[in-house]
Amino acid sequence: YKEISKSIRTLKISTENLDLLEQFMEDGNILPRRLTGTCQHHQREVTLAIRRARVLGILGPSEAKA
Repeated sequence: YKEISKSIRTLKISTENLDLLEQFMEDGNILPRRLTGTCQHHQREVTLAIRRARVLGILGPSEAKA
């Protein structure tokens, strides 16, 4: 996952970039900073973009924990 943090500096974080957003998800859940290696600023941007994509229906909802 640490490779993701290096590439995020050059890429645009938006709801349209699904390939990038899916790298920060596992089983429908957003991965935490300690696993992705992103800084706080970029993690907030990614989280916000994923939440917006879910509201728009572009990404599916998170998996319910049983």
